[in-house]
Amino acid sequence: MHHFLIVLLSWFLAIFAWTPIGLFTLKKLNTGFPDRPVHTFVLATLVGAAINASILGILSFWFPITAHISIILAAIGGVLFARTFLEGLVRLYQSISNWSILGWIGMLVFTAITVLCSLHTSLNNDSGLYYIQFMNWINAYPVVPGLANLHDRFGFNSHWHLLNAAFNLNTVGLSATNDLNGLLFMLIGIGCFDSATRTASKESSYDGIWALFPIPMFLLLRFLTSTAPDLPS
Repeated sequence: MHHFLIVLLSWFLAIFAWTPIGLFTLKKLNTGFPDRPVHTFVLATLVGAAINASILGILSFWFPITAHISIILAAIGGVLFARTFLEGLVRLYQSISNWSILGWIGMLVFTAITVLCSLHTSLNNDSGLYYIQFMNWINAYPVVPGLANLHDRFGFNSHWHLLNAAFNLNTVGLSATNDLNGLLFMLIGIGCFDSATRTASKESSYDGIWALFPIPMFLLLRFLTSTAPDLPS
C-alpha cells in the first residue's frame, strides 16, 4: 500500500508538471478537441510531457535531474497557467460525470489492472541492465561528455527515461518510482472509455477506433512493469 501511494504521488506530480503547460500550448495553437474535453486533457498532458522532456534535456547538461526540478517546474507551471489548468479540469470532470455505469466499471477495472501491473517486479531484462542505471546516474550527475566511449549503453539517451528520472521520488527521500509507463497507459485508457461512452450514444468512426484500442493495448501490459521506452513509442 505504501509503494502504491508513492506511485500515485509520482503520477500526480507528473500531471501537475505537464498538463498546465500542455493545455496552455493547445490553447495558443488553437487546437485540441473542443467537443471532447477528455481527449483534450490526454493530448495536453502528452504535449506537456514533450515540453517538459525538452526542458529537462537542456538542464541535464549542467544539473542532475531529480524530483526537486520536477516540483519546481510544476510550481512554476501551476502559477503561470493556473486558470487554463482549472478550466481544463472542470471540463474534464463535467465530461466524465456523464459516463454510463458500464463506462465507470470498465475504467475502474482498467485502472486496477494497470496499477497492479505497475507495482509488479519488472519483466524486462533491459530495466536492470541499463534503463535504471541511466536514471540512477542522471539523478546524481549531469551529462558527462564522452561517457559512451566506455560503453554505448552508457550513452543511452531516451527522453522517456529522463522523464522517469525526473519523477523518481527516491531523490526526495521516498521510495524509488519509475512507473510513468503506467501513467501513460492510464491516460490512453481514459480516452478509450470516454470514446466508448460516446460511441454508445452517437456513431463516430473516431470514437469507434478509440473504443476498440484497449484490446491490442493489453498485449503491452508487460511494459508496465518496466521503464521501457517501447510503450510510448
